Formats: sequence, structure tokens, C-alpha cells
Amino acid sequence: MSTNRQKSFITTLTTNAGNLHIPQYTYGRKIVIGVRPWLAITEDKIDVSNYLCADPNSNVNSLQFYFRCSEDYYTIYLRSPGPFYGRTIGRNGGDELGAYIDDNPTTFNLIDNNGKIVTLDQITTDTPTLIIQTRGGTALVRNKATDMGYFIRAASGAVLKFRLKILERNAPFLNNPDEV
Repeated sequence: MSTNRQKSFITTLTTNAGNLHIPQYTYGRKIVIGVRPWLAITEDKIDVSNYLCADPNSNVNSLQFYFRCSEDYYTIYLRSPGPFYGRTIGRNGGDELGAYIDDNPTTFNLIDNNGKIVTLDQITTDTPTLIIQTRGGTALVRNKATDMGYFIRAASGAVLKFRLKILERNAPFLNNPDEV
């Protein structure tokens, strides 16, 4: 994958459904929950430690993400130091987003208020509000509430609006959290 560094950036994200967090970062341990009926999973309990969640009742520290641009789409990497540093944000089999080690990661487009795909070079502010959708056109939405807040999914539903706080434009891709 050829990276377009001029369109790549580091940012924090919040949503209209609350602050983003990953349960293992937030709680400092593995998180297992009982399966909810709306999850298409056959197990009684699932590990949601690496799921991307939005919690309207939380003031957790903002996670940092690296948006790596190729053409007009982005691969999103977790940049917060910790156990999931460098993992891509992608979909599991139930379309919930989380931090994964993935050789074929989910890619995303940024959508402006006019419904147009945009890249960093077209964003004139460091605090835009955008929709994020998969490259296939499925917008990110919130799922029903859990103890962790809402799971973020690539599915149909109420589309999330993401507020970015761009920390670094034209950012290089780093593999080592000690280099941050």
C-alpha cells in the first residue's frame, strides 16, 4: 500500500454518541460480557476488550488515531500507547469495530457535510465534523447500549458524526510506540 503522507494525519475523535474508548484501555483488564440478543454470535459470553465504543457518560482520555491515506481512502491505526498500539481499526464478523491485527484491513472514507468524500488536503480546519464510512459505503453507527457504552458498527442505523481534533498533518507512519 502506497501512503500519501500529505493526506495522512494523527487525530483524536469524539462522536455525538459520546467519547470513544476501548474497554481494555479504559478498565485496564480483559472485558467479557454476556451476549446480547442483537449480536449475531452463538457463544454465551464474548470478549469485547478490543471493541471500539462510545460512552456518553465517560470522560476517558482521548484515543489517538493515525489515518493513513491511500488514494481517497484511509486505513485507521490506533496510536495510543498500550496493548493495541499500531493495530488497525476494522470490523469483526458481526460488523462491530475494534482494534485488530489484520493483513487485509478495513478501509474508510471521510464524508463532509455535503456528502462528498474528502481527504486531509480538502479539510481546512483542524476540528472538522465528518461522517466515517467503509470504503464500500457503509456508515459507522452506534449499536444498542452496553456497560461499555455503545459498540461502534459498520451497519445501517443512526449515522454517527465524528468530531476530529487533528494533532499532526502530513504525519509519517510509525511502528514503534516509543517513537511517538
